[in-house]
This record gives sequence, structure tokens and C-alpha cells, in this order.
Amino acid sequence: MWSLFTYADGEIQTMYKMESVSGELTKKVIEKSLTIGDTTYKYGKEYTFNGTSEAGLSNKSSYDVYVDANGFALYIEETGANVSDYALLLNINGDATNWINGNRAKLVFADGSVKTVDTDKDYPVHTMPRPCLCWFASRPTLTASTS
Repeated sequence: MWSLFTYADGEIQTMYKMESVSGELTKKVIEKSLTIGDTTYKYGKEYTFNGTSEAGLSNKSSYDVYVDANGFALYIEETGANVSDYALLLNINGDATNWINGNRAKLVFADGSVKTVDTDKDYPVHTMPRPCLCWFASRPTLTASTS
């Protein structure tokens, strides 16, 4: 439970309990609004995040959004991450064994599946530590190969 208050002249002027809305994020507009389910909430003049940042908001992850009396989002808290947005990097192309050609990476997902995915560019082996936890703004397109 969160309360909102106004403060002036050294005293609390007004105070009330903020309403909360819970659900999955379906859309965000940076520095403007976020949509939980089918309802869009504009950000208030002052807003903050707990457990994430605005850039870290992820579709299909769960959030509690606390709104003021006018329905503006003031406090956004992540309550459940979408585990399909994360993977462990096992290997990238171009290492000494040259296990794969092209712009690809070998990943293990939270469900235990291991997949080879296409990447936007060719990452030299020395630029990325392995193993590495990777986060995707949107799930990558998977190739047909699995291993």
C-alpha cells in the first residue's frame, strides 16, 4: 500500500491511499505512458520505478502500477518477470572450434531448451564473456536447429 501526500509550508496538506492496478504490460511509450492489459496510464509529473527502470519494462511481465486520484501512474513495481525474455549464452560463432558459421549464438533458455538463434550482427568471440545472461526486448527468431 502506498500513500500520496502534498506538502507545503512545513505541513502535510492532503493525504490519500493510492489505488493499485496489477497486470501484464502490453505496451510502453517512453516518458509518456504504459499499458496494463487494455488500459493506458499516462505518467504523472513525478513517477518512479521499483525493481526495474523504464527501459527495463518488458512486455508480458507483471507489474503493480500505483495511480493518483486522476489515474496518472506514479509508482511502477515489477512483480513478475517473463522468464522467456532471458537466456544463458553458451557460445557465439567464430571461436577456435568454429562450431557454427554466420551471425548466430547458442543459448539455453529457462525451460532448459538449447537453441541456436540468429543475431543482428557478427559478434567477435573476444567481445562477449561466456557464459553470459542475455535479455531480449523481444524473443529472438529461432532457427530450426537445436542441439
